[in-house]
Amino acid sequence: MRGLSLGIIPLLLFLGCATTEDVSYLQHRLYLLEERVGELSKADKALSQDLKRSKADLETDLEALRGEVRALKDDLQEKGELLERLLTKLEDLEGKISALQKRPSPAPVPPPPPPTTPEELYHRAYEAFKAKDYPRASSLFQEFLTKYPSHELADNAQFWLGECYYAQKDYERAILAYEKVLTHYPKGDKVPSALLKEGLAFLEIGDNINGVFLLEKVLKEHPATLQAEIAKRKLDLIKSKGR
Repeated sequence: MRGLSLGIIPLLLFLGCATTEDVSYLQHRLYLLEERVGELSKADKALSQDLKRSKADLETDLEALRGEVRALKDDLQEKGELLERLLTKLEDLEGKISALQKRPSPAPVPPPPPPTTPEELYHRAYEAFKAKDYPRASSLFQEFLTKYPSHELADNAQFWLGECYYAQKDYERAILAYEKVLTHYPKGDKVPSALLKEGLAFLEIGDNINGVFLLEKVLKEHPATLQAEIAKRKLDLIKSKGR
């Protein structure tokens, strides 16, 4: 471009169509145009580099998105397979339940016949007590005492009735039941046990005076018994705590 301008100027001078000022003006304009062309060329190169970088970034982001899409597809496929397996199991269970519901119900087990002897009634009551079914046991023992108050097992039934109440921590009713053993069956073999347990029941409700009195009575009236040994250990414990 500069060489072209130098070739034009002599021609203009030769022809006498331009002044010196015109030549200077044209030279300045050409210089500015050349600078502008250079700037545009640099800008074009910078823009090309930016476009290349942007394209590379876009390709990276696009590949990352493709990876996420593939992962989501795999996850959805896995969950779909799991859901299908669960639905299959559900259908299988529903089929089994339906089959069970169609089966005829077993005939209800008839209740046991009422006991026909005092011994049978006592045995049922005692079995309920051993099974820790204290409400049923107490009901059966009470039934026995109502029907057979003079039976040889009546003192035992009265004592075990007290034990039912004691096991349920109903100590007041237990005390009354044990007391009946002492008053109604004073010659029975459950007297030492009833005396001991009545004393322990009094201690449970915080009545140490009556409790200690009854335990000492066990030692005095039934010294050579297991109940006396238990009463002595309990009294020793009470005395050691009172020191």
